[in-house]
Order: sequence, then C-alpha cells, then structure tokens
Amino acid sequence: MRRVELRGRRTRVRLASFGLALLSALGGLAFMGFRRAEDYRRALEYSYQCALGELAADINGIDAALQKGMYSSSPSLLAAAAVRVSRQAAAARRALSVLPQSLEALNAAALFLAQADDYGCALSQRLAAGDAPDEEIYQTLKGLSQTAGRLARELTALQGVVYEEHLPIAPPDEGERPSSQPALPAWDSLSPQGEAVFSRDIFPAADERPADPDLAAFLADKPDITRAEAAQKAAVLLGLAEGILTFDGEGIGVIPVYRFSGRLDGGEVALTLSRRGGFPVALVSSRQSGEAKFSVEQAETIAKNFLLAQGFDSMKRQNVAVVGNTAVFDFAHRQGDVTCLSDRVQISVALDTGKVVGLEASDYLTNHQSRAILPPQWDQASARAVLSPRLTPQVHELALLRPDDGGPESLCHKFTCAAPDGRRLIVYINADTGREEQILLLIETETGTMYL
Repeated sequence: MRRVELRGRRTRVRLASFGLALLSALGGLAFMGFRRAEDYRRALEYSYQCALGELAADINGIDAALQKGMYSSSPSLLAAAAVRVSRQAAAARRALSVLPQSLEALNAAALFLAQADDYGCALSQRLAAGDAPDEEIYQTLKGLSQTAGRLARELTALQGVVYEEHLPIAPPDEGERPSSQPALPAWDSLSPQGEAVFSRDIFPAADERPADPDLAAFLADKPDITRAEAAQKAAVLLGLAEGILTFDGEGIGVIPVYRFSGRLDGGEVALTLSRRGGFPVALVSSRQSGEAKFSVEQAETIAKNFLLAQGFDSMKRQNVAVVGNTAVFDFAHRQGDVTCLSDRVQISVALDTGKVVGLEASDYLTNHQSRAILPPQWDQASARAVLSPRLTPQVHELALLRPDDGGPESLCHKFTCAAPDGRRLIVYINADTGREEQILLLIETETGTMYL
C-alpha cells in the first residue's frame, strides 16, 4: 500500500513538473512571438519612414524640374525638364508602393504622380514634334509646381510625425491599393493652373562626373615624392610633430595618394596627399566644433590663405554654408575674368579654433590647367536677351561649364536671376552659340545655399 501511495505521489510530481515545463515553454513561445511581432512592427515603421523620405525627396525633385521648365526659354531644356518630371514620378511611385493608402496626403500624392507623369510624357512628345512653348504650358507647369511644393511639405511633416511619435500606420491590404493606372481626367479638361484635383550644390551637376581625360594634366608634370617626404608634408600641414601621424598605406586611382591618420584637437583626422607633387587631396576630421569664436568672413580669409599656401591659386568663393559651427566653403579657380567651375575645392574651417578641418580637392587636381579662352561671340547684352522674360538678371559673370553630355567645356554667360515669387536661379547661356545650357535653382536656408 505504501508503494502505491509513493508511486501516485511521484506521478503527481512528474505531472506537475511537466505542466510547469509546458507552461514555461508556452510562455517562452508567447514571448518570442511578441518579440517577433514587435520587431516586425519596428521594421515596418522604419520602412515607412524611409519610404516617406524618398517620396518627399522625389516630389521635391519633380518640383525642381517643373520650376526649371517654367523659367526656360529653350525648347530643348524644357523637353529635358519634362522627361525629368516623368522619371522622378516613376521613382516616387516606387516609394509610394511601399506605403498604405490610408492617409489623405498619400492618396493626393498618388493622383499627382500619375498626372505629372502623364503630362511630362505628353509635353516631351509635343516639343519633339516641333510645337513651340506657349503661355498655357508655362501656366500648367506653375500649377503643378505649386501642388508639388505643398505635397512635399505635407509629406515631410508626416515623416517627422512617424519618426518622433511612432505613428501607427496599418499595413496595406491588397484591396486598398490603387491601381497602377488610376482613372484621371484628361489634361485638356484641367485649368491651366492645374486646379482640377488638389485641395491641397553651387556647381552644375555636370561637374559631378569624372573629369575629361584631356584636362587631367595638372599633376602629370609634377615629380613623385617619397613616403618620408609625404609624412613630413602631412605633419606640417596639420601642425603636428613628425612621427605622430600613422601611415595607412597608398591608394591608386586617378590620383595616386599616400594616406595618413592620427588624433588632432581631440578628434580623429585622416589626410591623403598626392604622390605627384604632395598636394592635399582630402582631409576629414571627426572633431565637433564648439562655440564659434571666428566669424564666417574671418574663416573665409583663413581658407583662402590655406589654399594659397598649398598651391591652389586664384580661387574665388562660390558658396558657403555653416553646419554645426563649421563653415564649409566652395571655391573655384579664376582665370582672368572667367570662373573655371571644374577646378573646384571644398574646404571647411572650424569656427571655434579657426583651423581647417575638411578639404576635398580631387576635382581641382584632376582638371586644373591653363586654358586658351577665346573672347565670347555673344556679348552680355545679347545673352541676356535669351533669358526668360519671367526672370530678372541680378548678377553676371563668365564661366566655363562642362555640358551634360560629358563633352568639352564651353564658355558661358552665368546669370543669377530673380523669379517673380522671389526665388533665385542661375542660368548659363553659351557665349558662342547663344544656347541656354543649364538652369540651377538656389535653395536658400539659414545655414547656406543649396543648388538643384
């Protein structure tokens, strides 16, 4: 009898143990499921933040293309702007496809993108067929631009709410996603102002491409320096004693370099010097600037003196931005009265110490040489007459511009202009042909000016 009781007690203990183990396992599985659900929610929220940011950026790009079209006097540039609108609309639709259509701003964006795409295609076809731009086209571009600006601002605000307040947005259902080709009114049924459906870098982009091989001559005749000579130059440039910097090896490419790194003023610093001539190619510092003790004007003088001491002569400031008490300057070489936009250098000066903490000079070192610049065939007055009548020229200078097709540089009249709404633009008119070559938008903020 005692054995039976003992066995029964053991059985109950085992069952209790198994029950506890099962409950523990189920609890663990539930916790894992909760964690997975939470991870999924966070990943989904992050994907929404990224998609909203991309969507806002793409619609800003559409707005920039529309504005360039509005102020263009050249059918070819207007056609290029129309194509750009269609391409940016396609990119924006890809970002939009990630998002649910449960918010009014996203529904408006979907409709706007479809219409902007349609109009961009239709306009480019009209211009290709030989139609001349007329006032109706410019008014439609203006209406689209105003709508794009409103949508971009709403999406940027929505992105901030999602990021800061973790706004829950339900995953999209298949039934709620609009078709890729929503039914739209024909463009000829819309008002010229586009009111039918809505309630609501200093240097031209052409200079971002690799340099023309014919211009990559500045370092060609410079003698090679040794690693020891480079180390000495690097130490002098940074104001450090020899032997403090670490040699990080050599780099090959368009400009072969020596690499050095070390600590300076409490931050990490990296410097590259060209193997030919020992010119500084790039300087990067991790140090954060403190309270400003130097003015931007003083920092500009420091930057100019630094560039001159390093062999970058006749440099003219093109732009300046202040970021975190660091003044970032864009300079370009001046040959006589002509600005050579390809010969550019970006340099940063800390406003608390007055020291140079950043440099990017590869464009200058690759492109710089003495050019044979012929007098312009079109004078300033003739080039000014090419500008859109909607623009008021304010500043003029001559500049060498590398065209979008990657060809040789062309001498241009560079006009900084004001639009009726107060916006400013830069328009380049070819000084030999009178052709409108490029338009840039100036986006002015508290920290500086951006060029689109």
